[in-house]
Amino acid sequence: MPNDAASSYPTSSWEDWVLMRLSGADAAEWLNGQCSQAVSASSSSEPLETALCDERGRVWGFGMVAARPGEVLLALDRSPAARFAEIVEERVILEDLRLERLDGVVGRLVPEPEPSAVFAKRAGRWWLSFSSTDSATGASMDRDGAEIALGWPGCAEFSVAPLVQELGPEFLERAVSFSKGCYVGQEIVARVQSRGRVHRRWVSLPLSEPLAAGAVVRTASGREAPVLRQGRLSERLWLASAFVSTEDAVPGQMVIVASGERVLESSIAFPGRIDLP
Repeated sequence: MPNDAASSYPTSSWEDWVLMRLSGADAAEWLNGQCSQAVSASSSSEPLETALCDERGRVWGFGMVAARPGEVLLALDRSPAARFAEIVEERVILEDLRLERLDGVVGRLVPEPEPSAVFAKRAGRWWLSFSSTDSATGASMDRDGAEIALGWPGCAEFSVAPLVQELGPEFLERAVSFSKGCYVGQEIVARVQSRGRVHRRWVSLPLSEPLAAGAVVRTASGREAPVLRQGRLSERLWLASAFVSTEDAVPGQMVIVASGERVLESSIAFPGRIDLP
């Protein structure tokens, strides 16, 4: 289902997902030191969600990883994929590791994995499936709306440099291992986790119509926060995302969303707790 608010917030396409292959004797061990998930624990049958953090523990990428005999597959959005390729170029010196982008493979959201799928990750009732361009079928759901519902952060959320804990406990459970070895940003992630508190939380805002660019959410406490992205989940339901203060992040709490000259009502919901149609 297309996002017809293209004149307001930028929209994403499922085809912007990029699938990469890391091969070589050191591929899994090296990637394990870069991402928040335990790479060796992943499997081809069910790829794992993972975050990529900088040295300050701030998330700059989100994707799916699966370790297979002799290779590791990593799916990222186009922009983080480009940054990841630069990091490989900078940090891989003596390791036996090669990075290859699978250019003939595209991502689609489909009801079930395609027979020719190279890589597939469950997405609620759907699957994010990567197949060759010739055999792939079209996606029928707006990417931004679906990702907000699923709790999959994107470049809009990365633009405000969130900590993994600010993406919510649902995200932590799915994408972060606290029992694996060290990785970039791990010390900060562990320190924040031990303190048990962050100052803001990623939330979703259900809406009956799309927003104009520059919309803000006003909470019951009087605080304001910018709306970061939006997408259409169904014929009558749009989802927007924002980071609000932890005190204001109460499920069901009514808020006001100011969009140009319009003032809309919404209520706080958490990404990752919303079912896809």
